[in-house]
Amino acid sequence: MTMNVNATLIQQANAAYLDIDTGYRHATGDSDALKGSDLDQIIYRIKNSYAHQSLTWLELTTCSRPYTQLADRERKSWSTARISKALEEAEKLGLIEATDRIGSNYVLTRAGQEYIPSWEIGEMQASLL
Repeated sequence: MTMNVNATLIQQANAAYLDIDTGYRHATGDSDALKGSDLDQIIYRIKNSYAHQSLTWLELTTCSRPYTQLADRERKSWSTARISKALEEAEKLGLIEATDRIGSNYVLTRAGQEYIPSWEIGEMQASLL
């Protein structure tokens, strides 16, 4: 590969870069973040995001927004109404609680930390057979 002598280091690096499509990394539904009910997915995200097991409404609706995998590189994000319903259900069951009166930050309770997602229950039951 010949390089232009007058090219900057960044241009030379870009010219040498090979973009190889590695393809889809996991089949639809293989990731734990895609399994289970809406409640399972919300609890999974809060439990596995940070060591303090807390997520804000902003994080849940942007960078940690649940989604449905449609195709190889195509996702459909949940609506905010769907996220709200899952959060309300988790609060009613005592798995999470809002740390402020307006409900902008959610933290796992003791019950939420011990919560076993439905896909793990199914795997445990299958291992007993």
